[in-house]
Amino acid sequence: MNHTKPDVPKSLEVLGPTVIEFLQFITQAGMPIATLPPLKTSDGGEFYWKASKGKEPRLSRIKKYQPGHAIIAGTGVGLDVIDIDPRNDGDKTFESLKPLMPKVIVEVKTPGGGWHFYVKALGVASISFQGIDYLALKKQVFTTGTSRPKYGNKGYEVVTMSQLDPYAPADTRFYDEILKRKYEHVQKASVASTVDVSQQKLFSEDTQLTGQHGLIAMAMEKVKAAQPGARHTTVRNQAFMLGHFNIDDPHYPGIITQALLSACVDNGLAKEEGLDIVRTITTAITLGREDQRKEN
Repeated sequence: MNHTKPDVPKSLEVLGPTVIEFLQFITQAGMPIATLPPLKTSDGGEFYWKASKGKEPRLSRIKKYQPGHAIIAGTGVGLDVIDIDPRNDGDKTFESLKPLMPKVIVEVKTPGGGWHFYVKALGVASISFQGIDYLALKKQVFTTGTSRPKYGNKGYEVVTMSQLDPYAPADTRFYDEILKRKYEHVQKASVASTVDVSQQKLFSEDTQLTGQHGLIAMAMEKVKAAQPGARHTTVRNQAFMLGHFNIDDPHYPGIITQALLSACVDNGLAKEEGLDIVRTITTAITLGREDQRKEN
């Protein structure tokens, strides 16, 4: 990819060809970007986040970049980012999840000693579990070209970058496993009432009222496509995920239940399990709503 393309503002030349190539790559994949000026006050924080509004997938959006500014990219469009944080034991969690990793499009070393793995976007809600953040819809990440005062002005280093195939099928195994583990963790906490999960956010707050109908449709398709042996776990996990949305609407659990039951009829699970699958769905929705209320 040629960093001398006409759409590169002259103000970005200070970033160097490697950073520009990376930014061209992710914006061409669809990721919107923005630049954040540093905070000039001493009230905590590093950058002025209100400047992140109006992110766009083009380099001209950050033409006002200056050294000391941050560059951020929105996830969930084109690419998701798997954020591994060893400070919270993310490296240990990751060891058991490595065999399920989707194809890594870009690998970035973070200034905190972790990694950002850019992978093909799944169109799902963001999820966090034991030091791993799967950053998808409505989340954002710092990119290379950013120096973090929090980490002694260290930056983000691109290690590898490979071609993105927009027609390749989405690989959901890694995300599904995190979702499964999070569900089981929350379920144990709900039963035992002794495990504090208040610091382990499942979904980002700004996904609460966004794209609900699309997520329900995607959940239904996932349940319909589930193979024998995986159908029960799939519908349970999807019910748990959807339970985190619209928690103040008393009618919403019924909408979710009806939608997922319809998918279970299509894949034969409703016929096999009868009322048991109804109980599975409603219990998972309830756990999801309880988990979200703890975060609010």
